[in-house]
Amino acid sequence: MIEKGIITSIEESRQVISIPARIRRTLTAISHFESVRAGGKSGLHVISRRALREFWEKHPEAKDPLLAWHKVTKKARWRSLTDARLDFPHADPVGHCTVFNVKGNAYRLITVIKYQKQRVYILHVLTHPQLR
Repeated sequence: MIEKGIITSIEESRQVISIPARIRRTLTAISHFESVRAGGKSGLHVISRRALREFWEKHPEAKDPLLAWHKVTKKARWRSLTDARLDFPHADPVGHCTVFNVKGNAYRLITVIKYQKQRVYILHVLTHPQLR
């Protein structure tokens, strides 16, 4: 309903104003980006931090980069690999897994991401030589 020039719903705005398709796509992309970047309790559930801790106990120099990855990931709401790459540009798909380079390619974090369920399963954390 429109009262005194105020649009009270999106449906009504489309009836009153014709929004060009290019602008609608831009607004949709911005809305999606903001929801992906939103943090809080509704972010990804990382299973399990223990795997990260066990790795950094053997490789102490990996602790800070792994904690940074964990902090960003648990606040994210990725819907696809494209979203994950907004935070981690070098995330790569390998089969059904997503592999993250940690500490400038010194370590590989191998995960399975279930975007619909908003879960990240940590399968392995490896040093670069272990990967060969």
